Amino acid sequence: VGDSTKTGVAGALAINVVTSTVEALARTGADVDLNGADLLLTATSTTKSLTHALPLEDMMTSESLGLGASVALAIIDTDSRAAVEDAAVVNNADKILLSATGTHRTGTKAVGGAEATGSSATVITPVVAMSFMYGDTLAEIGTGGLLTTTGRLGVAAAHDSEFVTEAKGDAEGGSTTVGASLALTGSEETSRARLRRDLMIGGTIDVTASGIFGAVTEAEASAAGAEEDDDMSAADDDRVNQESQSQLDHGNTQSAARTGEGSDETDTPDASSSEGSISVAAAIAMAFGNTESSAVIADGVSVTADEVVTLRSSGNTDSTVTADGSASNGSSGTVG
Repeated sequence: VGDSTKTGVAGALAINVVTSTVEALARTGADVDLNGADLLLTATSTTKSLTHALPLEDMMTSESLGLGASVALAIIDTDSRAAVEDAAVVNNADKILLSATGTHRTGTKAVGGAEATGSSATVITPVVAMSFMYGDTLAEIGTGGLLTTTGRLGVAAAHDSEFVTEAKGDAEGGSTTVGASLALTGSEETSRARLRRDLMIGGTIDVTASGIFGAVTEAEASAAGAEEDDDMSAADDDRVNQESQSQLDHGNTQSAARTGEGSDETDTPDASSSEGSISVAAAIAMAFGNTESSAVIADGVSVTADEVVTLRSSGNTDSTVTADGSASNGSSGTVG
């Protein structure tokens, strides 16, 4: 773009798509005769995903124009399932124990870096980090004819996820900076244990589901901040909402195209105050999540047990969202 001493370009793009299916099943149509033995079905899924879009360690430097866009996108789709499926037949069982476990860790980070040394230079540094997690952990006895055992029945699901999404601007110099740091996290996760057919059990029945869902979403402004609002124009009065919606739409499109599953969330939270919509922000962070932990005996199901019947469900959802504009220290055309 003209004289290389006048323009510095630094950019990074990282896209990570992980799909994982782990199953332990007595499938539909199976006919299993255990002759007094136990049926043990255990599905264990463990994933770790790191997606980093980072500029060169030595920031690109120019005199009049610095370009430093970085985008990191992680799409994680996991299923862990232990089940006696619908219409599967299991005869002459002592104990039946089903266990499904999902443990997932995700880190997504984007850092933008560009520098312009001229006093009237422009630095353009959009930085976007997005994480989408679709995770289901399921243990169940599916529909079918009466299931009997001489021993106990255990059906357990345990889901544990944690992901960190970070967007950090790193622009320096110049009098005008264009572009904010945006971090977006989307989570749709379940932990479910279900009984869906009539049962006659010779021991205890334990149906348990636990879910731990954790997310940290952080956006940090560049040293130069973001572009200043134009008081003479109303075109940019809703810019934060527009940019956030645009990125969510892009993430949903990518998720649907790459995994066949898009988010149920189609609208971002409204970025506004009592004075109206926010038009400028050096750092934007947002998160949405839909989580479920449930232990269920389905409607209409008859359960008979010689000993105690226990249903337990626990869920812990923690989400921290931080937008830090304190680093902004631009001169004539920056906002933090």
